[in-house]
Amino acid sequence: MFVFWGLFPLLVLISLLVKGGSARAFQLNLIAMIWKIFAAFICAWLIINVWNFGDLPTYFTLSKEISSKCILSYHENFCESYPKIGIYVPSWVFALLFSFMPVSIYGLAVLSGTASFLFSYFLISAMRQHFVLSRLQIISIYFIPVTSIQAGYIGKETILLPLIGWFIYRLFRYSFTPFNLALLFFLLISVFLVRPYQAIFLALPTAAFILLSSFRKFKYCALLGILFLSVLSNSWVQIFKIIPWSTAQKLAEFGDPISFFEGVYHGGSNMLRPYPEPFHLLQNFRPFFWETNGMMSMVASLEYLLLLSFILVMSVKFWRKNRFSPHMFRSEQKRLIFIWTSCLLYSLVYGYSSNVNDLSRRHVYYYPFFILGFSLPNSQQRNNGIITHAQAEKI
Repeated sequence: MFVFWGLFPLLVLISLLVKGGSARAFQLNLIAMIWKIFAAFICAWLIINVWNFGDLPTYFTLSKEISSKCILSYHENFCESYPKIGIYVPSWVFALLFSFMPVSIYGLAVLSGTASFLFSYFLISAMRQHFVLSRLQIISIYFIPVTSIQAGYIGKETILLPLIGWFIYRLFRYSFTPFNLALLFFLLISVFLVRPYQAIFLALPTAAFILLSSFRKFKYCALLGILFLSVLSNSWVQIFKIIPWSTAQKLAEFGDPISFFEGVYHGGSNMLRPYPEPFHLLQNFRPFFWETNGMMSMVASLEYLLLLSFILVMSVKFWRKNRFSPHMFRSEQKRLIFIWTSCLLYSLVYGYSSNVNDLSRRHVYYYPFFILGFSLPNSQQRNNGIITHAQAEKI
C-alpha cells in the first residue's frame, strides 16, 4: 500500500534532485519530508482515535463511495445539498485517486504530509532568493510540531497547502508575464473552488503586491487586479451560499464577528471567548497553558507561547537597532507587504474565533508568515550591503 502512495514523496524528491542544489540542502529537505509525513500519520491517528473521525466521513468515506460507485443515489443527494465547491471538490479529487490507488486513510496521510512539506518548501524557496533566512527560521517552518501535525490533516489542507505555496512561489520569484499571470489566476481559482474564503486571504495581499509592482507592467498588473477582484467578489457570494440560513439569522440577530464564528465553528472541546478588541488578536495564540484541557493542547500552548515571544522579541530588537530603515527594504517592499498583510488579515479575522481547537488547523496558513516577517533583504539585492548573511544569522 505505502509503495503506491510513496510515489508522491518520491516524485517530489526526484524533482529536488533534478533542480540541483547542495547535498546539505537536499538532506534537510529529505529529513523535513520524513517529519511531515510522520506528523501526518500522527494527525490521522488522532482523527481516528481521539477526534471522533473528524471530517473523514466527508473526505474519505464519501470519496470511497464515489470511486466505487456503490451508492450513487447518496452521492446525487449530496451534490444537491451542497454547492459544487468546498466539500465537493476535495471529495472528487480523493475519489479520483482511489480509482487507481489503494484505498487507505494512512495512504492519504502520506499525500497530506507531502503537501505539507511542499507548502513549507515553496515558502522558504520563495523567500531565500530575496531575503536572508536564519537557520532558526528554516527549522521552525519545517519542524514546528503542532502546526506540522495540523498541516497533515486529511481534507482541504491536502489540496490547499501546495496550491497556496506554489502561488506564493510564482508570485515572488517570477515577473508578470502572460504565462505567469495565467498560472497565478489558475491557482487562485483552484483555491477558490476548494475553500472560497481562502481565496480572499490570498487575493488581498496579492492586490497589495500588485500595487507596489513596477508600473512598466501596468497593463499586466491591471489585468491581474481585475481578475483577483472578480474572484474576491464571487467569494463573498459563495461564502453566504455555504453558511446555513440559521447561521445567517444569527448574524442578523447578534451582528458581531464573535457570534458569526460561534455559529460556523461550533461544537469544539475547548471554546474560549475572545478578549475585547484589540486584545482579541491574542486569540491567535491561545490556549495559554492555564486554559489547556489535554496533552495535545498543552504542547500547542507551549508552541504558541514561543511564537508569540519570538514575535515580541524580534519586533523590539529590530526597532531598537533601527533595522527597519526604509531604504533597506525598498527593493523588497512588495514582498514584505504581502507577508505583513497576510499576518494582519488572518490575525484580525481569526481573532474572533472562540473554537481554539479548530483555530489550530487555521494556524498552518499564517504562522509561517509570522516567522518570515522578520527576514532581512539579501545583501545581493541591496546596493548598500549594510547587513551580511553572517550578521543576519546572529539576529
